Amino acid sequence: DLLAIHEVGHIYSEAYEVWPTEKWLREFTATYLAYAYLKESDPNLALLYDTMSDSFVETSEKTYTTLADFEELYYRVGDSNYGWYQGKFEQRVSEVFATSGISFMHDLRQSLVENPNKADDDPFRLHELDVFSDGFVAWAKGPAGDLD
Repeated sequence: DLLAIHEVGHIYSEAYEVWPTEKWLREFTATYLAYAYLKESDPNLALLYDTMSDSFVETSEKTYTTLADFEELYYRVGDSNYGWYQGKFEQRVSEVFATSGISFMHDLRQSLVENPNKADDDPFRLHELDVFSDGFVAWAKGPAGDLD
C-alpha cells in the first residue's frame, strides 16, 4: 500500500507541476506527497513508513551512496540499493515535513517556476532547496551528494 501511495504521489506531483529534471528530487516529491497524505489520513501508517524506511537504510546492501550515482544510474543501482535510496529520501521527507508541512511543496513549486534550470554549481538543487527548507546541503554532505 505504501508503494502504491508513493506512485500516486508521482501523479499528483506532475499534476501540481512539480516535476523537476532531477530524478532524486522527483522521487523525493512523490514520497513527500505520499507522506503528507499519510500524516493527515492515517498517522499510524506514516509511522510505519518511517519505520520501514529506517529499516531499508539500516539493512539494504548498497554499492552506490551519492546523488550523482542515483542521477546517472537510477533504477540500475539495483533493487536493494534503490530501496536504500528511497529510505534515505523518506527520512529527509520526514524531517522536512515536521518543520514545513505541505508548504514545502508550494515553495518548491515556486522555486522551480522561478529557476526552471538548475545552476551549474548546484546540480542537485540543494542550495536552492536550503533557501526555503534548511538542511539539504548538510543532508547530502559532499559535492556529489554523498548520503552515506
